[in-house]
Amino acid sequence: VVEFGGNVTKDSKTGFEELVKEAIAAYHAKLGTDTNYLYKGLFIHISGNLRFLGHNSTAYESSFPIVLVVDGNIDLNGAPLNSSMDYPIIIMSKTGNITVNGGGACYTGILYAPKGDITLNGNDAAFVGSIVAQNIRKNGGKTDVSYYEDADRFLPLSKVHLIA
Repeated sequence: VVEFGGNVTKDSKTGFEELVKEAIAAYHAKLGTDTNYLYKGLFIHISGNLRFLGHNSTAYESSFPIVLVVDGNIDLNGAPLNSSMDYPIIIMSKTGNITVNGGGACYTGILYAPKGDITLNGNDAAFVGSIVAQNIRKNGGKTDVSYYEDADRFLPLSKVHLIA
């Protein structure tokens, strides 16, 4: 697990990619040249809030599984994420809300905010996986959402798994 203390804000058009690159650098600083994250997933933990401010951002193309756990709120403003069934992106807020602003992304994974709300704002996006929250809100145009039961295969082993 790669740890980031406190709040993290990215104000660039490649904010999600910047966060992943920083996490990979920290991973290599800790474990040397090990590349197991390419197969088992890169686990990133942020102890505060996470906020992306890169409106009209460049889409991040996932080439390995990513599990992002944030203790507080997550604001994905203009941070389109393109992932696949082989390389899902799991985004989890322990105690806060998740807000996704922007459209046109193709996202496979999990949005998980069991103690908060998930708000999806934008147009022409596709989401495949699971969304778990106290409340789910959708604003804007067309967004396709489909369930995919294998989306949680990259989550850490636990007694709790997401089900339909």
